[in-house]
Amino acid sequence: MTILDKVLVHKQREIERLHDKEKAGELPEITAYLKGKMVEAPHSFKKAMEEKSFNVIAEIKRCSPSRGEIAEIENPEKLAKQYELGGASALSILTDRKYFGGSIEDIRKVKQVVNIPILRKDFIMDKIQIAEAASEGASCILLIVKALKEETKELFDFATSIGMDVLVEIHSTVELELAIDIKTEIIGVNNRNLETFHTDLEASLKLAPIIPNHMIRIAESAIFNEDDIKRVKEAGYNGALIGQALVESENPKDLIRNFLKAAEDE
Repeated sequence: MTILDKVLVHKQREIERLHDKEKAGELPEITAYLKGKMVEAPHSFKKAMEEKSFNVIAEIKRCSPSRGEIAEIENPEKLAKQYELGGASALSILTDRKYFGGSIEDIRKVKQVVNIPILRKDFIMDKIQIAEAASEGASCILLIVKALKEETKELFDFATSIGMDVLVEIHSTVELELAIDIKTEIIGVNNRNLETFHTDLEASLKLAPIIPNHMIRIAESAIFNEDDIKRVKEAGYNGALIGQALVESENPKDLIRNFLKAAEDE
């Protein structure tokens, strides 16, 4: 069983518990979104990506299955504000608790202090997770083609029907074809192989030439320095989703500024 398989098995149990609460009438706001309530988040992820020639999506990430603990983040609001002051166009908040140390409460806290869009990054497998993200203030969700395969379209259609943006994540040409078929406008190329959790920036660079030009392109993972930023910008990416480098930095605000300057100089 791969790491991804283990994550998805546990995630399914979480989803079942969430459904039980919703059916018991304990989650009225989530129920409203499941019935078609539209998202009222004022900050569009897609629009934010279109406003600059290059964007940093700054991630709040405490740990991972492959590395264990990366950073203690007791105050996600404070870190999010540093990201925003540094020039991040959007935030990515990892909400998986068991494997990444996050929680949906991080979105609830952070949305109170920032004026940039929030992406809920998790292993989304069910509409109820999308409704939960909407209820907490996220304006975008991540859908991982590797995990969802053909089910990606159903979740994509539901999310967009209630006004959410969707970052569709791929790692191969086959997954790219599926993303094109569902007509996503925002594509993320994960440089991390989700079976082995090994990272390689070449994944983004190899796929770049065959991603349709109309798509917003985001390179994810394995981006640690200005050189990496220049390489993905030169390859045609509109932005980079960066976690580890930022949470390990003593001054994430300045690091984001350095990354954006490197992109401008390219």
